[in-house]
Amino acid sequence: MVFTNAIFLWNAVDLKAHVREIHLTVRKTKVPDHDTMGSTGEKYVVVLQAYDLEVIFRQDYAAAAVEKTLAADHLAGTARAFEIRPDAGVVSATNPKYTGTAFIEEYGPINGAFGEVLGARATFTPSIAGITRAEA
Repeated sequence: MVFTNAIFLWNAVDLKAHVREIHLTVRKTKVPDHDTMGSTGEKYVVVLQAYDLEVIFRQDYAAAAVEKTLAADHLAGTARAFEIRPDAGVVSATNPKYTGTAFIEEYGPINGAFGEVLGARATFTPSIAGITRAEA
């Protein structure tokens, strides 16, 4: 699969036309469970689900584009719903969607070097536990 048509919605605003990269890592946090008599090695119990989400955009200051959509939420610390899909097509077993609610922890509204297309970078942090994966 070539990653050329992903979707990223923030608060139902479709920003896919501005997305350059999406980095989603879903992980489980754990606690040790090897402190009893007879334990001969480390073992852990899964406690919580967490994720890291970073999106890199081509910056755009127009209405309903990157800056207008993200900057106010970042400054206010407002949590919003998001959706990510590897392809803008119909949600399916081969095109799952990931949804969650997060706030923008970091927002870099001006990223780039001389002669490059201006970019923006945002890092999202969960405000409601976990992320949901759906195939339909």
